[in-house]
Amino acid sequence: FEGEFYRDPFRNIDQRITVGAGLGYVVIDEKELTWEVTGGPSFLNTRYISVQQGENASDSSFALMLGTLVETDITKTLEFIFQYDIKAAQKKVGGYSHHAVASFENEITERIDLDVSFLWDRTSYPTADANGVVPKADDYRLMLGFNYSFD
Repeated sequence: FEGEFYRDPFRNIDQRITVGAGLGYVVIDEKELTWEVTGGPSFLNTRYISVQQGENASDSSFALMLGTLVETDITKTLEFIFQYDIKAAQKKVGGYSHHAVASFENEITERIDLDVSFLWDRTSYPTADANGVVPKADDYRLMLGFNYSFD
């Protein structure tokens, strides 16, 4: 089972609630490489911050979710993780929604990690706000993270 709450004011989304169920399969499960795939039906409800006159401020749709996760050890201290998810829904809630994360997790010491992640989100049909401004379909982010373990 899956549940998600999503909010993105830059993309005119006040809230998107997703509830779904699915099945997964582990394609590869080796010491240095893991690959998983998942899929199943879901229900989306999206509420927008503002919409043009005559448009619905909230829309719902059933969707098909598909995803994959790959984790591999490049070296003893460097791991690569790739996750990709897609939700195929009706155009009124954005159509196809893509989410991808590529991360490098580097163990600097036993207690300190440095993580670098690149994220990509895409909504095929973004909804215009009350002023007629349509958000860009693609959103890119670069995240840096430092982790310290207090073992």
